[in-house]
Amino acid sequence: MKKITLLLSAFSLVWGLNAQKTTAVKANVSTSINNTTVQATPPAPSQRNCATMEVDAAMRAANPDMGTLEDFEEWLAPRVEAYKQAVANGTAPEVVYTIPVIVHVIHNSNESVGQGRNISQAQVQSQIDVLNEDFRRLNSDASNTPSVFQSVAADVEIEFCLAQVDPNGNVLPEPGIDRVSATSIGLSNTTSGYSTSTIDGTIKPATSWDPNNYFNIWVTQISGGILGYAQFPSNSGLPGLNTNGGAANTDGVVIGYNYFGRTGTVSAPYNLGRTATHEVGHWLGLRHIWGDANCGNDYCNDTPTQQTSNNGCPSFPNVTCSNGPNGDMFMNYMDYVNDNCMNTFTLDQKARMVAVITGATRRASLLNSTVCSPAALTANFTSNTTTINAGQTVTFTDQSTGPNPITTWSWNFDVGGLGGVSPATASTQGPHTVTYNTAGTYTVSLTVGDGSSTDTKTNYTITVNPPGTVTCDSVGNWLINPDASDASTGVYTWGAGNGYVMGNNTYGDLAWADKVTFSQTGKELTEVIYFFGVATGSGNVELKVWNDNAGSPGTVAASQSVAISSITPGSGMQWTLSPAVPLSGDFYVGYDHGGTTPPAGDTVAVFSTSKSSNSMWALESNNAWVDLSAYGVNHAAAIIPIACDIATGQKEAMVSFGEVKLFPNPTTGSISVILPNREKSEIQVYNMIGELVFTTSSSNTNYVSVNLEDQPNGVYFVSVKNNDTVTTQKVIISK
Repeated sequence: MKKITLLLSAFSLVWGLNAQKTTAVKANVSTSINNTTVQATPPAPSQRNCATMEVDAAMRAANPDMGTLEDFEEWLAPRVEAYKQAVANGTAPEVVYTIPVIVHVIHNSNESVGQGRNISQAQVQSQIDVLNEDFRRLNSDASNTPSVFQSVAADVEIEFCLAQVDPNGNVLPEPGIDRVSATSIGLSNTTSGYSTSTIDGTIKPATSWDPNNYFNIWVTQISGGILGYAQFPSNSGLPGLNTNGGAANTDGVVIGYNYFGRTGTVSAPYNLGRTATHEVGHWLGLRHIWGDANCGNDYCNDTPTQQTSNNGCPSFPNVTCSNGPNGDMFMNYMDYVNDNCMNTFTLDQKARMVAVITGATRRASLLNSTVCSPAALTANFTSNTTTINAGQTVTFTDQSTGPNPITTWSWNFDVGGLGGVSPATASTQGPHTVTYNTAGTYTVSLTVGDGSSTDTKTNYTITVNPPGTVTCDSVGNWLINPDASDASTGVYTWGAGNGYVMGNNTYGDLAWADKVTFSQTGKELTEVIYFFGVATGSGNVELKVWNDNAGSPGTVAASQSVAISSITPGSGMQWTLSPAVPLSGDFYVGYDHGGTTPPAGDTVAVFSTSKSSNSMWALESNNAWVDLSAYGVNHAAAIIPIACDIATGQKEAMVSFGEVKLFPNPTTGSISVILPNREKSEIQVYNMIGELVFTTSSSNTNYVSVNLEDQPNGVYFVSVKNNDTVTTQKVIISK
């Protein structure tokens, strides 16, 4: 194993974590992707296990203002009776209630759609079909209800629809589905499932959609052999109690992914979608048919009292609690039998559910939701910036949505006909990169069509300033007085005789680059500051900026040849880009020797520092770029890009130091102040006798230029107030 060895330690910038020795093997290294084997669908438990009552008890214990289940029954009873009386009198409204559904599919990060927990769209649709059949008594096994119970078997007249739009009004690519990788919400992939506390404490709050507009269903793997559970409805304002049905961001039901629907990754004997039917019954106020007690009460007169839950598929009649001759209604959806033995709700259960859906908090509001309605065709687009200088470009990206596939696009990038625009129009979706060569305010429009209708977005403006109207001052003299006290930064080697990381080495690397993650708009790269630790020889180095190409360095955006003899090791070397490079995404800064191995005798290497994740890349002898993390290197190169905001003229350093930095020190009068963040800061400079000689402030930049050229030589103190923290540093003016 080759160890990266620290050779030089003569640089004052703190770039990352404390120094560490990193073990790396570069020769004969092959990179492999850790493809975790997708676990087979786990077997179903021997009997149904619903956790609704346990979770409800825990929630009520933690939230006393929810009241008890007895309080809920006291609130619900008169509403149920009023509905039943209206049915008897023929005055009950003839209506089918529709509930909009969003299914949050919580899956492992390595599972593709249709694989493991990342269930398919067809599996989701099959569950909605089951709910609609069961709640409307259209299920094919309805005839299996024993004849003695047929008279109370109910069409609940509740239906379910998959949401068509997200909370922002955007059309969902898969109706009613929100796919969420576990790692995206801070969880690890699982092979055993998540506990109810993790689901309610982490998954639900991170993914819930407004429960006043969406019925939230979470589908994942639940640990402990649990098939599913629901959150009970609120008592909706029972006198003397707060309206509290549990936190809004936990409201809904949770179903194990292999018990959801009747196709795909489902496990018998719970493979017909009845787990969701059961849990939705709880969500609408139903109790277990045995009342969760020995011969208990489920508050429905037409369900026979039974001793406890039934499992498997009993034979009719199954007599308990002296309920002969007909016995238990074990085929009721609120019992624990296998899916193929469930087939009915009752009229009293319907009365409870209708009373809840029309009166309970976060249930009744769903009836006014419009998220299942097809979205209107809407023309929309964004641009990467709205203010540029003449001669620069703007990239426009289509964001149009509609109920049908959009088939036509008509762009006009110069509605007012000002001229100097290339291209002025376009007829494809894009994105389109447009050059504006003439100063002015341009109006942009987009008309889209889906074959049956069109929509237009206009009045979107682009401001084009004359060339040179907005400029950023130069960063000035960046020469640094090295400070050997910082042991975290230096020139690193691959090991004895193997050459430098970010420099010449025996592996034949042809170029070196440091990745800069960037997602802002309206910025130009104006300078790049390099800190070389080794520079000897008579040849040249090519300073370069590369565009990103699918996550690695791509085309060269700017370059400049510099004689090695002009580089002073240990000091900052400033490259001023002319013209500046417009920034629109990630980019890379670094250098090479013109794409060839450096001449014999030339030795060049840049400083770098260890950090938690690597950003350095090497162009190897086979002309392939390689992320050096493949060799166990986690470093950042000592290269500072400086960007200019063309709308404000402010500059910023595109690195994070985590502290205030002053350059140069000593200075001839001009000081560059690098701040730890882009929040508002106040900068004041005092002389030795405490007189304030300079003051300024910043609001949206981490770079501030301080001009002390009219001050005499001496010692000064620079005070920076940032986020209620005051930092004072000494600087020396020496002209």
